[in-house]
Amino acid sequence: MGRQIRALSDGQTDQAGFAADAARQLAEKVEEIAGRLEQRGFDGAVDDLTSFARRRPGMFLVSAAATGFLVGRLGRGAQAAKEIDASTASASGAPRLALMPTSPAIGTPETYLPPASLPSCDGGV
Repeated sequence: MGRQIRALSDGQTDQAGFAADAARQLAEKVEEIAGRLEQRGFDGAVDDLTSFARRRPGMFLVSAAATGFLVGRLGRGAQAAKEIDASTASASGAPRLALMPTSPAIGTPETYLPPASLPSCDGGV
């Protein structure tokens, strides 16, 4: 299956077999859903989802759990990428900006007061 997916990504659809068929079916479903959403709008999509949940509650719950899992994984992946970018920037010597000091000598963010030498934010000088 891995070879078939690689062949599909390389543009060799004749060698992709099942992966090419699955990709075509997925593309057709996405186009169908997009067309339905375009015709009926958001309310129509909610009505379809409600109808599906009433007809097949078990499948709805499994789908909702799978969707939640995938969204969670995507969120974790994005957060990990952000942390890697931040650590790469700090390792490369790029300056990091601290928005609020959290050192005990300066104070916690809740008790932090800006130095008197800085202009106030109320428009005065």
